Amino acid sequence: MTESFHGMARARKASRPTITVTSTETELKSPLESFGLRAIDFAIGEPDLERVVLHVSKPGTFTFPANVQAGERISVRPLELAGTTVTFTIAWDDPK
Repeated sequence: MTESFHGMARARKASRPTITVTSTETELKSPLESFGLRAIDFAIGEPDLERVVLHVSKPGTFTFPANVQAGERISVRPLELAGTTVTFTIAWDDPK
């Protein structure tokens, strides 16, 4: 069963966020991957109105494909990650 979205932060300013994902594993495996579901989804929007903008299946640094407005909510949804510790950080880069 998938998890629901969890609010990470609200944008401090209009920006193009960069997410850094660190993990104890080199790949983030999800038992649901065979159904086309990636390990982690990142979204923009209020609770129950989230719009997924980024799918992540390995540690690294990833730039959002869209700008966010000041005050907009960034959320994360881990899809049943097994046996790993994952940490997320956000850098609020200038909009593009």
